[in-house]
Amino acid sequence: MAVVVALSKHCSVACDTPSGVRTCELELPATATIAEALAVARGRLGEQAADWEHAAVGIYAACVRPLQSH
Repeated sequence: MAVVVALSKHCSVACDTPSGVRTCELELPATATIAEALAVARGRLGEQAADWEHAAVGIYAACVRPLQSH
């Protein structure tokens, strides 16, 4: 019997607004794109959090892999 594991990715989205930095944490399918992450963040943070159509976007990532025992 095969075990199916649903993979996901965790994303943090931060918007620097005049009233301070607003953030949200997202858990998305492993196949999610940046555009999809921004669409979900837009729904959570609201229209006023960023100029969603024209804002500069940066990516910071850290790949974490499980340690392998030898």
